[in-house]
Amino acid sequence: MKDIEENSTAQMSMQAGWKSIFINHKIATLAVAITAVSISLFQLYTSAFGVMPAYQQRMVHMTAEMILAFLLYNAKRKKQKDHLSIFGYIIPVLLLSILIYTMANYSSIVWRVGNPQTIDVIIGLVYLVLVLEATRRTVGYPLVIIAAVFIVYCFLGPYIPGIFGHRGVTIARLADHMYMATEGIFGSPIGVSATYIFIFVLFGSFLEITHGGDLFIDLALCATGRGVGGPAKAAVVSSALMGTISGSSIGNVVATGTFTIPLMKKVGYSKEFAGAVEAASSTGGQIMPPVMGAAAFLMIDYIRKPYTDIIMSALLPAILYFVGVYISVHLEAKRLELKGIPDEDMPKIKLIMRERGHLLIPLIVMIYMLVRGRTPMMAAVWSIVSLLVLAMAIPTTRFNLKLTLSALKTAAIGMVPVAMACATAGIVSGAISITGVGLKLASFIEIIANGNLMIALILTMVTSLILGMGLPTTATYIVLITIVGPALTNMGVPILAAHMFVFYYGVVADITPPVALAAYAASGIAGGNTFKTGLKATGIAMGGFVLPYIFVYAPKLLVDIHGGVWQGFAAAMPMFIISLIALYMFSAGSIGFLKTHCRWYDRVLLLLGSILIIMQNMLTIWIGIGCLILVYLIQILRGKREISNENRSIT
Repeated sequence: MKDIEENSTAQMSMQAGWKSIFINHKIATLAVAITAVSISLFQLYTSAFGVMPAYQQRMVHMTAEMILAFLLYNAKRKKQKDHLSIFGYIIPVLLLSILIYTMANYSSIVWRVGNPQTIDVIIGLVYLVLVLEATRRTVGYPLVIIAAVFIVYCFLGPYIPGIFGHRGVTIARLADHMYMATEGIFGSPIGVSATYIFIFVLFGSFLEITHGGDLFIDLALCATGRGVGGPAKAAVVSSALMGTISGSSIGNVVATGTFTIPLMKKVGYSKEFAGAVEAASSTGGQIMPPVMGAAAFLMIDYIRKPYTDIIMSALLPAILYFVGVYISVHLEAKRLELKGIPDEDMPKIKLIMRERGHLLIPLIVMIYMLVRGRTPMMAAVWSIVSLLVLAMAIPTTRFNLKLTLSALKTAAIGMVPVAMACATAGIVSGAISITGVGLKLASFIEIIANGNLMIALILTMVTSLILGMGLPTTATYIVLITIVGPALTNMGVPILAAHMFVFYYGVVADITPPVALAAYAASGIAGGNTFKTGLKATGIAMGGFVLPYIFVYAPKLLVDIHGGVWQGFAAAMPMFIISLIALYMFSAGSIGFLKTHCRWYDRVLLLLGSILIIMQNMLTIWIGIGCLILVYLIQILRGKREISNENRSIT
């Protein structure tokens, strides 16, 4: 009996000891809230009143996001729930200590760049490892593996024969390059994350608490809901509107899909097609100005062009993408003979505009300030200010302190995977620059292509799609533009067209099976098969796969506003109309419906004709248009013959 009591006491003691190494999850939740709100306020303040020196700004931003990553995700890449191990606090405390040390010794660290001390090397290596681990927890293994391969390549250079060999990198030099300078971890990608991206994400977060997303959905339903396949068209339009401020494919799916997917299923769309429409539409949000995800802001740094130039150049291709998706949806609805939304289920436009119409003004403010040449950060700040003032002025959109803190917290947490992806992509870029392998890879691609631009573009497309299946769009863009960009520009592709080409294929990878993240999210809401949803989304968004070739071979589609805004759009308009015809034919051939159901030879003529138009030669353009007219006439004659046969059978 005594032994039993002793064992019981020992067991209770062990349990108490075991529980002592855990900290109540409420403390972790409080730590996350304080960190998230603090970094959001920091970003808002520096956007409004001027950023700190680049290294300090990026260090504060990156460290705060890493602390959030370790507090939110455990080693198994799952959200921390019931409790947090005491060891889970060691890394955040270590990161905070590194930040304090760096900020306190900033001047001396700057002078030591290129000649690091032992303490710099140790901190640099620790920080590098923690960045990779935070990325693994939040983004996944693929990007970490790529970064690790490039780090190993830095050391193995002297042992690699041929063109890809180099003199090698010491540990001290690697730590210096990756941590102490504005290369590597604190290079351009994280710089863009610490300035432009965060403030726009914060704007989107504030728009969400004022129900701006609901406004976009209701406006889209009012515009398209009554027509053939109305809910699906509403998904396209609402995703385009949401994309103006979101720039996230999965975020768009969640924000608009929870409403549009059930409506699509209600009027007769299959689960897979409903999910595919939402996935294809939401993915286009990343290419819709003025936000365009993170890539547009990165282009500012890489191309050295004003932000206004980039969003103006991207506008017509983005419109073409959504028009292509819209056409596919329309033709599919005609093929299935689907109807629109009944009048009793339609939102009332007057009520919408009276209750939430004022939320459109901040978007107008943003676009106006960008066109006037203000910085993206300042445009976002004034948009946020106007949004908050207008929202508080109307009872239907008014919010309280709790919602304000929630918006600040949500923005910072939402930035965690973006910041990790940017930092790790910066490591890859840093390894490329320190070894000089970028120019060698560009030369290698040129050798394989043997001067043939189409082969180079196809290689780039395939590589982008493969990388994009495992990496975030931003990381895909950074890695590929660093490697492939010089090869494309050396072959005569304008620099903006080369960047847009890589960017577009990184975007559409989100709906390309087998790893189609946007399709996964949409199929989860629709309750359909994920793989089938991804395949259908790829078919619906096929215009997105064709568009990059159009603006490489016809750069005028990327509007140049240097000679004037109206002159630039006027010069691009003929190419826009031709591209529209090509997309219409491609969609009709893919769906199998033009005026009526297509037979196999109709589809062949439509697809072939669209490809001929894309070749941008006057002869091939007219042949392609001839294919469209021919198929249309064939279907008219076939329809008349079928009616005649029906009448004959009746009599």
